[in-house]
Amino acid sequence: MPSTIEALEARIAPATLFIGKPGVSNDPHDAEYSDTPSAASKLGFIKMQGAVDPISTAVGNTDANTYYLLLKGGDSVDLFNSTQPIQGFIQVKSGAVIAFFHDVNGNNEFDRGELTGFAISDGANVVFKDSLQGDIVENLSKDGKTISMDTLSTGSGVRSLSFRAGDVAGNVLAGSNLLGGSFNAVDGIFAGTAANGKTFDFFPSLVSGNGTIATLVPAPGKAGISISNLIVDRVGIVQTMPQIINHPVGSIQAGDGGAGGVGGNISNIQVVGDTDGFNVLAGKGGDGNTILGRVNGGAGGTINGLYISGLSDIGYAGKSVRAQPGHDQCGCGWRVAGWHGRPGRLGHEHLCGLPQVVRKRAAEEQRLFAR
Repeated sequence: MPSTIEALEARIAPATLFIGKPGVSNDPHDAEYSDTPSAASKLGFIKMQGAVDPISTAVGNTDANTYYLLLKGGDSVDLFNSTQPIQGFIQVKSGAVIAFFHDVNGNNEFDRGELTGFAISDGANVVFKDSLQGDIVENLSKDGKTISMDTLSTGSGVRSLSFRAGDVAGNVLAGSNLLGGSFNAVDGIFAGTAANGKTFDFFPSLVSGNGTIATLVPAPGKAGISISNLIVDRVGIVQTMPQIINHPVGSIQAGDGGAGGVGGNISNIQVVGDTDGFNVLAGKGGDGNTILGRVNGGAGGTINGLYISGLSDIGYAGKSVRAQPGHDQCGCGWRVAGWHGRPGRLGHEHLCGLPQVVRKRAAEEQRLFAR
């Protein structure tokens, strides 16, 4: 009996994988791409080309030199480096995460930049200390065994995403409330219905790894998916000079509510170094629908605690920021009747280093323009 308990503890205990030791192969303290999970080490790479497991089959198993690594709560990856080793290169504090890798030069050794995307589960809390070419998508089951390439996972919420060491060139697509995060830069963050129709790619330079989120229709009365507690330096891809901008680029957008449901909220967001404008959009309230037992339309989502700082008038000339609460909905189709819900509202905002607000429509839309 004692030996059985010890074996079980060894199997479920958090583990650390060491990768990227330069100039060394077959080092027992350094994992190459050819090192698979084993009894000695529960962490290891899965070669995707030709594999028939559910992850490889769903994401794509035709491209050479593609791999994935499954990590669960407490697992981590440390990176060897000739100049400065990085402890906690990847840290998964809770939930399940799959990291996707492309061995670009085929040397069987991890090199910086070869981690190209993340699939995460509900409840994920992830730290990553590098730049990322692809996307971060909540489309992984809680046990990490299955993945959907067209449907987002749902649940209690994504706990935290910390990506401060480099830029995320792709988007964050979340099916459940995003409860916290910190980004150096990210192209966009879309939650719930805001991710409808969005494409994503775990291997941006290859054929496999891409998908498109199908249209999500929230259940009647269900609130839209919200986004809260974010710190972001930059939102959206920085445009090359000369910058000619007629509208904001890059978005942080919450989801719409189901029939009669309130829109998703945006709360406690700090954007501290954006240079080319961005959108912050709460979700729309769901239509009223008597057939579904929802007479009243849902209230629009609110924006509260928006902090924008760090921009000079010169650096922000010609740029704009749009902060838009969700609209109320009535849904007056010929088979559907309902009453208007309450519009969303703008709460407390701090604007440091930005010009004055020059136009505001109460409870509907606020635009901030440089002059």
